[in-house]
Amino acid sequence: MTKITARQIAAQTGVSIATVSRTINNNGYVHADVRARIEAAMRDLGYLPNQAARNLATGRTRTVGLVLQTLHSPAFVDMTEAIQMTLREKGYFLLMCNTQFNQQIETDYLRLVQSGMLDGMITNAINDTATEMRQLVQQNYPIVFINRSLTGIEGQPTRTGFVQMDLQHATFLATDYLAGLGHRRIGVITGDMQLSTQQRRLGGYREALQARGLEFDPLLVQAVAVNRNEATRDGQLTPKNANALHEATVQATGEFLTAMPDVSALIVIYHTMLPGVLQAIRQVGRRVPDDLSLVAFSDFPMAPFLDPPLTVVAQPSTEMGHKAADMLVALIEQPAQPAQHVLLRPELIVRQSCKPYP
Repeated sequence: MTKITARQIAAQTGVSIATVSRTINNNGYVHADVRARIEAAMRDLGYLPNQAARNLATGRTRTVGLVLQTLHSPAFVDMTEAIQMTLREKGYFLLMCNTQFNQQIETDYLRLVQSGMLDGMITNAINDTATEMRQLVQQNYPIVFINRSLTGIEGQPTRTGFVQMDLQHATFLATDYLAGLGHRRIGVITGDMQLSTQQRRLGGYREALQARGLEFDPLLVQAVAVNRNEATRDGQLTPKNANALHEATVQATGEFLTAMPDVSALIVIYHTMLPGVLQAIRQVGRRVPDDLSLVAFSDFPMAPFLDPPLTVVAQPSTEMGHKAADMLVALIEQPAQPAQHVLLRPELIVRQSCKPYP
């Protein structure tokens, strides 16, 4: 195979070798039209950059990792596409990992990060591996956390960023909307109460109740517990236990609604729990919205087509993805960057799954 050089690309496109070099190395400004013409010539000529040589010269792999707990949420899919698009525009490749909430998978990928094969990482997975994550932060490794916080690093010169939806305001929106419809007994179906994200969500729930003159009742908060690590074998969900979360959600929600017949409205914190909640509502003989108003997190393509169409609190997933990718590249390329925080606002989308009480 004949080796194609930057000089040949320059000759075909009519630009300077320096401009071609800036495009190949993604180093310096090149007008978008000129860049597109050069990239087209590279494809036509079959040009392959010597990535290994570039890595040695720059000390970078131009590859970053995306470590997510699950891809079952459409919001994560939209966010991942935005991350990949933004990184590609900036000349970076994306290596993605879905940990399936499995601690061993998560740890394995953190070791890959520590090996130096990745320039940085975007993640929402810091449950049982908080120690490893803190070690990476202390090593000044570029990391952007999505909808996660990491206490104890305030004021430290770390290359760390945070992109978060305002979780407290999100739950405030849902609770305040239902209370405004006259509901007084508003239940919440949620997950692991030990997570900092849950505390922020419950903070919004309490805030909205207080604003409406309602008392907080801890019995109205139902956590769904499932040990997903025990539901795995060799890092993969087994067929027998693939529906562990769904089954746990059906059981917990059914027991909750049976024990709390005066609950007239329900907030479902996680999209992955919604099918189990809907099944439980049917099993206990209640109907949405006639017997029970329902608000879920977050929006997804089928939500407007359910019967009834579902009211949701939508997170700005695409914007979160763009912001996270931009932030990570800045942390990689500008090591002196201080810790960055971006807080994005959610949106309440009202459909037909709620009605005034009674």
